[in-house]
Amino acid sequence: FWALPALAAAFAAADRLPGGGGRSLWGGWAARGGEQYFRFTLWHSAWGMFLERPLTGVGPGNYRANYSRFATVGPDNEATAGSAHNLIAHQLAERGLLGFACVAWLFAVLWIRAWRRSVRELDAFGLWAVSATAAFAVMNLTEVALQVEQVWMTFLFIWSLGVLGPAEAAA
Repeated sequence: FWALPALAAAFAAADRLPGGGGRSLWGGWAARGGEQYFRFTLWHSAWGMFLERPLTGVGPGNYRANYSRFATVGPDNEATAGSAHNLIAHQLAERGLLGFACVAWLFAVLWIRAWRRSVRELDAFGLWAVSATAAFAVMNLTEVALQVEQVWMTFLFIWSLGVLGPAEAAA
């Protein structure tokens, strides 16, 4: 719960950046054709796919093939989109409740291990584990970073180093 005020503050600060207004997070939410409008379109499409097949979804890798049935246009006026730009929405669309449960279990294990490490020993490594897990979770709210090898491998490296600490990592 501590991350929610920080996330709200980050969104508010982004709205005040130079060039804000129409290009900012808040300014682009409702503007038809804006970046956030398309993100909502992607999420809406994912929700439609999930409602059509709630248990198993439309199948791994089939978001792109089914996108045009739920939306008329995608980002940059493309007729299709390959990702829901939200891990939860994407998992529900492609893998249904079963796939979502697996991803939720994965994140629960990551959180629990990072939290236990940070409580066991108050040092920078525990902070790394918890911070990396929080950042990865927030990143997946607007992207499907779990499908980008460079991102999840970097995250798991930092998380593993943080959970293990210096002594276990060197062994």
